Amino acid sequence: METNADDPPAGDIDESAPVPERKVRAPPPFFINPKGDWRQLVAIAKMHAPSFQSQMAGRFLKVTVADADQYRALNSFLTEAGVEFKSFNLKEDRPVKVVIRGLPSNTEPEDIQAEIEAEGFK
Repeated sequence: METNADDPPAGDIDESAPVPERKVRAPPPFFINPKGDWRQLVAIAKMHAPSFQSQMAGRFLKVTVADADQYRALNSFLTEAGVEFKSFNLKEDRPVKVVIRGLPSNTEPEDIQAEIEAEGFK
């Protein structure tokens, strides 16, 4: 089999290959209990989150937004306005939970915490 000098070796990685983009996950929806004049609430909420979309889901108003920044803005607005709603935390705002196995039982918790913080975790 002949090889050309311009061809990359068989085991090398082709650097011109496109890098796959990370999939951006949509933020979780809000479930608002529509009490009082909820149409006015929706109009004000659209100013805080331009991609605001809503639909009735049972007895709740299901609200979705496009990105995490709008999610945070709408969450703070709804909290300040005293609106009764439920939602989940954003994935990047959730605390990291880990299980560490294989450590000697006499390892001090302070040493473990110092090593974890040295790795960049809080």
